[in-house]
Amino acid sequence: MSAQPGAETLASGTSTGSVEAPTETSLNLYRFPALYDTLKAPDAEDIAAVRGLITRFVGEPRWSILDPACGPGNWLSPFAGDASLLAGNDNCPEMVEYTRANTGAQVTLGDMYAPPIDARFDVVLEASGVTSIVPDVDRLMLWVRTLGGMLTQRGAVILLLNFETPVPPRLPATLWRSRWRNVPGGKARIHYELVEDKPGVQHIRRSVDVRGGDWPQRIVEDYELRVWPGEVLDTLRQVPGMRLLACADPEKAGKFNAAPSGARLLVFQPDRA
Repeated sequence: MSAQPGAETLASGTSTGSVEAPTETSLNLYRFPALYDTLKAPDAEDIAAVRGLITRFVGEPRWSILDPACGPGNWLSPFAGDASLLAGNDNCPEMVEYTRANTGAQVTLGDMYAPPIDARFDVVLEASGVTSIVPDVDRLMLWVRTLGGMLTQRGAVILLLNFETPVPPRLPATLWRSRWRNVPGGKARIHYELVEDKPGVQHIRRSVDVRGGDWPQRIVEDYELRVWPGEVLDTLRQVPGMRLLACADPEKAGKFNAAPSGARLLVFQPDRA
Protein backbone atom coordinates (compact mmCIF):
# COMPACT_ATOMS: atom_id res chain seq x y z
CA MET A 1 0.00 0.00 0.00
CA SER A 2 1.12 3.57 -0.14
CA ALA A 3 3.10 3.64 3.10
CA GLN A 4 5.32 0.67 2.46
CA PRO A 5 6.24 -1.84 -0.24
CA GLY A 6 3.68 -4.57 -0.64
CA ALA A 7 5.30 -7.94 -0.07
CA GLU A 8 7.25 -7.54 3.12
CA THR A 9 5.15 -8.24 6.21
CA LEU A 10 6.26 -11.19 8.32
CA ALA A 11 4.35 -13.41 10.67
CA SER A 12 6.23 -14.89 13.58
CA GLY A 13 9.00 -17.31 12.64
CA THR A 14 8.97 -16.65 8.90
CA SER A 15 12.36 -14.96 8.66
CA THR A 16 14.98 -17.15 7.02
CA GLY A 17 17.76 -15.55 9.03
CA SER A 18 19.89 -12.45 9.07
CA VAL A 19 22.82 -11.40 6.92
CA GLU A 20 26.09 -12.49 8.47
CA ALA A 21 28.16 -9.46 9.46
CA PRO A 22 29.86 -8.62 12.74
CA THR A 23 27.95 -5.34 13.20
CA GLU A 24 24.50 -6.85 12.56
CA THR A 25 22.30 -8.46 15.17
CA SER A 26 20.85 -11.90 14.37
CA LEU A 27 17.35 -11.16 15.64
CA ASN A 28 13.87 -11.14 14.14
CA LEU A 29 12.28 -7.66 14.18
CA TYR A 30 8.94 -9.34 14.92
CA ARG A 31 10.23 -10.16 18.40
CA PHE A 32 10.31 -6.44 19.27
CA PRO A 33 6.63 -5.44 19.15
CA ALA A 34 6.98 -1.76 20.08
CA LEU A 35 9.72 -1.24 17.49
CA TYR A 36 7.79 -3.18 14.86
CA ASP A 37 4.59 -1.28 15.64
CA THR A 38 6.22 2.10 15.10
CA LEU A 39 8.06 1.20 11.92
CA LYS A 40 5.15 -0.68 10.33
CA ALA A 41 2.26 1.60 11.27
CA PRO A 42 -0.17 2.16 8.35
CA ASP A 43 -0.51 5.73 7.14
CA ALA A 44 -3.70 7.79 7.03
CA GLU A 45 -4.36 7.10 3.34
CA ASP A 46 -4.18 3.33 3.83
CA ILE A 47 -6.50 3.48 6.82
CA ALA A 48 -8.97 5.63 4.88
CA ALA A 49 -8.96 3.15 1.99
CA VAL A 50 -9.80 0.24 4.29
CA ARG A 51 -12.43 2.25 6.13
CA GLY A 52 -14.08 3.13 2.81
CA LEU A 53 -14.28 -0.54 1.82
CA ILE A 54 -15.76 -1.54 5.16
CA THR A 55 -18.41 1.17 4.94
CA ARG A 56 -19.31 0.31 1.36
CA PHE A 57 -19.55 -3.46 1.69
CA VAL A 58 -20.45 -3.97 5.37
CA GLY A 59 -22.29 -0.78 6.31
CA GLU A 60 -21.97 1.89 8.94
CA PRO A 61 -20.27 1.28 12.31
CA ARG A 62 -20.24 0.01 14.93
CA TRP A 63 -18.32 -3.02 13.65
CA SER A 64 -16.92 -6.18 15.21
CA ILE A 65 -13.44 -6.65 13.72
CA LEU A 66 -10.96 -9.53 13.71
CA ASP A 67 -7.38 -9.42 12.46
CA PRO A 68 -6.32 -13.09 12.13
CA ALA A 69 -2.57 -12.25 12.04
CA CYS A 70 -2.63 -9.04 14.04
CA GLY A 71 1.01 -8.53 14.96
CA PRO A 72 1.18 -5.46 17.26
CA GLY A 73 -2.42 -4.53 16.50
CA ASN A 74 -1.59 -1.63 14.20
CA TRP A 75 -4.54 -2.54 11.96
CA LEU A 76 -6.85 -2.80 14.97
CA SER A 77 -6.01 0.46 16.72
CA PRO A 78 -7.26 2.75 13.91
CA PHE A 79 -10.77 1.27 14.22
CA ALA A 80 -11.08 1.18 18.00
CA GLY A 81 -13.48 4.12 18.02
CA ASP A 82 -15.77 2.45 15.47
CA ALA A 83 -15.73 -1.05 16.92
CA SER A 84 -18.17 -2.88 19.12
CA LEU A 85 -15.54 -5.62 19.40
CA LEU A 86 -11.85 -5.71 18.49
CA ALA A 87 -10.20 -9.11 18.31
CA GLY A 88 -6.83 -10.33 17.14
CA ASN A 89 -4.87 -13.52 16.74
CA ASP A 90 -1.14 -14.13 16.34
CA ASN A 91 1.32 -16.97 16.76
CA CYS A 92 3.96 -14.82 18.49
CA PRO A 93 3.50 -14.60 22.29
CA GLU A 94 5.27 -11.23 22.48
CA MET A 95 2.85 -9.77 19.95
CA VAL A 96 -0.19 -11.20 21.73
CA GLU A 97 0.88 -9.69 25.06
CA TYR A 98 1.74 -6.31 23.47
CA THR A 99 -1.51 -6.05 21.53
CA ARG A 100 -3.63 -6.93 24.52
CA ALA A 101 -1.93 -4.22 26.56
CA ASN A 102 -1.97 -1.49 23.91
CA THR A 103 -5.23 -1.87 21.98
CA GLY A 104 -7.73 -3.31 24.45
CA ALA A 105 -8.48 -6.02 21.88
CA GLN A 106 -9.31 -9.59 22.77
CA VAL A 107 -6.23 -11.38 21.44
CA THR A 108 -5.58 -15.10 21.17
CA LEU A 109 -2.41 -17.05 20.57
CA GLY A 110 -2.90 -19.34 17.58
CA ASP A 111 -2.54 -20.22 13.92
CA MET A 112 -3.80 -17.58 11.49
CA TYR A 113 -5.27 -20.32 9.27
CA ALA A 114 -7.66 -21.37 12.04
CA PRO A 115 -7.93 -18.65 14.71
CA PRO A 116 -9.16 -20.25 17.95
CA ILE A 117 -11.97 -17.72 18.41
CA ASP A 118 -15.60 -18.62 19.03
CA ALA A 119 -17.29 -15.48 17.68
CA ARG A 120 -18.68 -13.91 14.52
CA PHE A 121 -17.38 -10.69 13.01
CA ASP A 122 -18.59 -7.96 10.68
CA VAL A 123 -15.06 -7.58 9.35
CA VAL A 124 -12.16 -10.02 9.10
CA LEU A 125 -9.29 -7.74 8.11
CA GLU A 126 -5.76 -8.71 7.11
CA ALA A 127 -4.20 -5.63 5.50
CA SER A 128 -0.54 -6.05 6.38
CA GLY A 129 0.41 -8.38 3.52
CA VAL A 130 0.57 -11.70 5.38
CA THR A 131 -0.90 -13.38 2.28
CA SER A 132 2.65 -13.22 0.93
CA ILE A 133 3.64 -16.08 3.24
CA VAL A 134 0.75 -18.31 2.15
CA PRO A 135 2.39 -21.21 0.26
CA ASP A 136 -0.01 -21.64 -2.67
CA VAL A 137 -3.39 -20.65 -4.07
CA ASP A 138 -5.13 -23.75 -2.70
CA ARG A 139 -4.15 -22.78 0.83
CA LEU A 140 -5.19 -19.20 0.14
CA MET A 141 -8.62 -20.31 -1.06
CA LEU A 142 -9.07 -22.53 1.98
CA TRP A 143 -8.10 -19.65 4.26
CA VAL A 144 -10.63 -17.30 2.63
CA ARG A 145 -13.32 -19.95 3.05
CA THR A 146 -12.37 -20.50 6.72
CA LEU A 147 -12.44 -16.77 7.46
CA GLY A 148 -15.77 -16.49 5.66
CA GLY A 149 -17.18 -18.93 8.16
CA MET A 150 -16.38 -16.45 10.94
CA LEU A 151 -18.57 -13.66 9.54
CA THR A 152 -21.85 -12.18 10.68
CA GLN A 153 -24.76 -11.85 8.28
CA ARG A 154 -23.47 -8.57 6.86
CA GLY A 155 -19.78 -9.42 7.21
CA ALA A 156 -16.88 -9.27 4.76
CA VAL A 157 -13.32 -10.58 4.55
CA ILE A 158 -10.79 -7.96 3.43
CA LEU A 159 -7.32 -9.19 2.48
CA LEU A 160 -4.30 -7.41 1.04
CA LEU A 161 -2.62 -9.29 -1.81
CA ASN A 162 0.64 -8.28 -3.43
CA PHE A 163 0.48 -8.96 -7.16
CA GLU A 164 3.38 -9.07 -9.59
CA THR A 165 4.70 -5.78 -10.94
CA PRO A 166 7.68 -4.86 -13.15
CA VAL A 167 10.93 -4.96 -11.20
CA PRO A 168 13.90 -2.59 -11.44
CA PRO A 169 16.46 -3.58 -14.10
CA ARG A 170 19.28 -3.71 -11.57
CA LEU A 171 19.20 -5.61 -8.32
CA PRO A 172 19.49 -5.16 -5.42
CA ALA A 173 17.18 -2.17 -5.52
CA THR A 174 15.54 -0.13 -2.78
CA LEU A 175 11.81 -0.77 -2.45
CA TRP A 176 11.16 1.64 0.38
CA ARG A 177 13.00 3.50 3.12
CA SER A 178 11.16 5.15 5.98
CA ARG A 179 11.98 8.47 7.58
CA TRP A 180 13.48 8.40 11.07
CA ARG A 181 10.67 7.72 13.52
CA ASN A 182 10.49 8.14 17.27
CA VAL A 183 10.66 4.88 19.21
CA PRO A 184 10.86 4.47 22.99
CA GLY A 185 14.19 5.98 23.99
CA GLY A 186 15.39 6.92 20.53
CA LYS A 187 14.77 6.93 16.79
CA ALA A 188 14.64 4.20 14.14
CA ARG A 189 14.18 3.74 10.43
CA ILE A 190 13.54 0.73 8.20
CA HIS A 191 14.80 -0.07 4.70
CA TYR A 192 13.59 -2.72 2.25
CA GLU A 193 15.60 -3.96 -0.72
CA LEU A 194 14.64 -6.36 -3.49
CA VAL A 195 17.65 -8.65 -3.73
CA GLU A 196 16.41 -11.22 -6.24
CA ASP A 197 13.22 -11.68 -8.25
CA LYS A 198 12.13 -15.17 -9.27
CA PRO A 199 8.80 -16.30 -10.75
CA GLY A 200 6.27 -15.81 -7.98
CA VAL A 201 8.87 -15.21 -5.27
CA GLN A 202 10.91 -12.21 -4.19
CA HIS A 203 14.01 -12.28 -2.02
CA ILE A 204 13.75 -9.29 0.32
CA ARG A 205 16.32 -7.76 2.65
CA ARG A 206 14.99 -5.75 5.56
CA SER A 207 17.34 -3.61 7.64
CA VAL A 208 16.56 -1.53 10.71
CA ASP A 209 18.82 1.18 12.12
CA VAL A 210 18.25 2.47 15.63
CA ARG A 211 19.71 5.46 17.45
CA GLY A 212 19.39 5.31 21.21
CA GLY A 213 17.04 3.32 23.37
CA ASP A 214 17.34 -0.18 24.73
CA TRP A 215 17.27 -1.79 21.28
CA PRO A 216 19.72 -3.55 18.98
CA GLN A 217 21.31 -0.77 16.95
CA ARG A 218 21.01 -2.70 13.68
CA ILE A 219 18.92 -5.67 12.58
CA VAL A 220 19.19 -7.20 9.10
CA GLU A 221 17.00 -10.05 7.86
CA ASP A 222 16.73 -11.85 4.52
CA TYR A 223 13.55 -13.74 3.57
CA GLU A 224 11.45 -14.81 0.62
CA LEU A 225 7.86 -13.78 -0.02
CA ARG A 226 5.25 -14.79 -2.55
CA VAL A 227 4.08 -12.30 -5.16
CA TRP A 228 0.84 -13.44 -6.78
CA PRO A 229 0.30 -13.55 -10.56
CA GLY A 230 -2.69 -11.62 -11.84
CA GLU A 231 -4.41 -14.83 -12.94
CA VAL A 232 -4.91 -15.87 -9.32
CA LEU A 233 -7.77 -13.38 -9.20
CA ASP A 234 -9.84 -15.64 -11.48
CA THR A 235 -9.10 -18.58 -9.19
CA LEU A 236 -10.17 -16.63 -6.11
CA ARG A 237 -13.53 -15.94 -7.75
CA GLN A 238 -14.16 -19.66 -7.35
CA VAL A 239 -13.79 -19.96 -3.57
CA PRO A 240 -16.73 -22.18 -2.57
CA GLY A 241 -19.46 -20.27 -0.80
CA MET A 242 -17.75 -16.88 -1.23
CA ARG A 243 -18.02 -14.01 -3.70
CA LEU A 244 -15.14 -11.76 -4.67
CA LEU A 245 -16.71 -8.30 -4.76
CA ALA A 246 -13.76 -5.97 -5.19
CA CYS A 247 -10.13 -5.73 -6.18
CA ALA A 248 -9.41 -2.24 -4.89
CA ASP A 249 -6.44 0.03 -5.43
CA PRO A 250 -5.75 1.50 -1.97
CA GLU A 251 -4.27 4.63 -3.55
CA LYS A 252 -7.34 5.37 -5.69
CA ALA A 253 -10.46 5.71 -3.60
CA GLY A 254 -13.55 4.20 -5.16
CA LYS A 255 -11.71 2.10 -7.75
CA PHE A 256 -13.11 -1.33 -6.91
CA ASN A 257 -12.16 -3.20 -10.09
CA ALA A 258 -8.49 -2.34 -10.34
CA ALA A 259 -6.06 -4.43 -12.35
CA PRO A 260 -4.26 -7.04 -10.22
CA SER A 261 -0.89 -5.27 -10.10
CA GLY A 262 0.94 -4.28 -6.94
CA ALA A 263 -0.86 -4.01 -3.60
CA ARG A 264 -4.60 -4.63 -3.85
CA LEU A 265 -7.34 -5.01 -1.27
CA LEU A 266 -9.71 -7.88 -2.04
CA VAL A 267 -13.20 -7.99 -0.55
CA PHE A 268 -15.07 -11.28 -0.12
CA GLN A 269 -18.55 -11.92 1.20
CA PRO A 270 -20.47 -15.17 1.61
CA ASP A 271 -22.63 -16.11 -1.33
CA ARG A 272 -26.09 -15.71 0.14
CA ALA A 273 -28.01 -16.42 -3.06
